[in-house]
Amino acid sequence: AAVLGALAAGIAAAILPVTLRNFVVSGQWVPISTNGGINLYIGNNPDAARTMAIRPGADWDRLAALPFRRGGVRTEAEAQRWFIAEVARYAWNSPAAFTGGLARKALLVVNARELPRNIDPVGLASRGVVTRPLLWRAGPFSFPGSILLPLGLLGSWLALKRGGAAGFVAASWVAYAGSVAVFFPASRYMMPVAPLLAALAAVGAAALAEAWRLRVRARLAWMAGALLFLSAVAAAPVASPTDGVDFESELETNAGIALQTRGRVTEAAAQYLRVLKRAPGHAEAHFHLGTAYRDLKRFDEAMASHRRAIELRPDHLRAMNDLGVMLFEVRRTDESVLWLQRALEVDPDYLPAMKNLAVGLLAQGRLAEANSILRRAGLPEVAATRGEIHGRIPVTPQAVVEQ
Repeated sequence: AAVLGALAAGIAAAILPVTLRNFVVSGQWVPISTNGGINLYIGNNPDAARTMAIRPGADWDRLAALPFRRGGVRTEAEAQRWFIAEVARYAWNSPAAFTGGLARKALLVVNARELPRNIDPVGLASRGVVTRPLLWRAGPFSFPGSILLPLGLLGSWLALKRGGAAGFVAASWVAYAGSVAVFFPASRYMMPVAPLLAALAAVGAAALAEAWRLRVRARLAWMAGALLFLSAVAAAPVASPTDGVDFESELETNAGIALQTRGRVTEAAAQYLRVLKRAPGHAEAHFHLGTAYRDLKRFDEAMASHRRAIELRPDHLRAMNDLGVMLFEVRRTDESVLWLQRALEVDPDYLPAMKNLAVGLLAQGRLAEANSILRRAGLPEVAATRGEIHGRIPVTPQAVVEQ
């Protein structure tokens, strides 16, 4: 009881300040953050292979908006509860599919591959002289996973049998890895277990070396057999949901975003152009190139880039919204309204387009229609002429950078 009480007090000491801060800011009791629900949903739904491969950008925006569109929620805390309820409903209605998904994710957790999330760690490591030999893959062999995992699993078994502190270390990494499998596996989520796994791999290697030194043939035989089996499991050619993603283009696009957020817009535009030379069909690169051109006041090129992004992704809401805003800024109000209406055809509850469409309608003198849109958006109605609206409802495009 004393140990459990001390553990609970330690957890509370770490979490409570965050919980209190969340309550002060939002008025709701959120222990740490509100992203647990969406992450649980990503790996546990009827279309988990697609959601686990969702990229930052239009697809992510649409996923994050699901509770607001389908569940009628109003806050991020409510959205988290909606996602958790959807997972519970899926597990109850389709227990076999839910359990099968957990099993597939467990296999990915014990696979030696470094599974990407937003960035491919192996591809990133290959760019550095120091990092290249520390993280690489050749056929079914992945370094260091193909060594650490089999030895670490062997060491975990020996540590659990030994009990005590060694058993606690082994149980800790197994429990953490299991929690990753409940959500969805990716190398960055498994990173916290790397030090524990390295220590346990040393336990396994030491036990193997001792059996060899003492010529204990039976023990040496079962250890060698276990290592061969575990090596085969770690090297199994399993498919990852992100196998078809062009991570190189994503990484280069993210480099452009980083430049742009630091005010180096001309360099960012050049970076996006390099991405598009390599991957002309990369919609997000076209979109962000448009935002860079807009920052540079090159509106014709900016709008052309946004139009191209929409051609590639007809549901690209941010591109449609920003294109509508730019058309409004260059006094092409009729076109602006059409694009903002098109955005709302894709997503009737897309708030930035609703707000900006109201501005466009007011500029056209269509007060009743503008107020109808504002009511839908939950915004105050206006009674104003064209010359009075801009201070009330500023034309603000959706943020162009998502990290």
